[in-house]
Amino acid sequence: MGHRVAVDVGGTFTDLCALNEKTGELVFVKDSTTPANFAHGVVQVIRKSGLKKEDFTSFLGNGSTIVIN
Repeated sequence: MGHRVAVDVGGTFTDLCALNEKTGELVFVKDSTTPANFAHGVVQVIRKSGLKKEDFTSFLGNGSTIVIN
């Protein structure tokens, strides 16, 4: 079993929440949003979470309020 991962890219912070599907443990990570390259901020929170690509299940959710901010 892996982790279900959701990432929210906001105007100030990029947040990650990961659910371990076996244990139910939640991992939360917050880092500054990188306006020059939003993908960089997503990569940063994934790195900070300590999760490896093999830890991910087929679900990776991504949300953003960048356009409406």
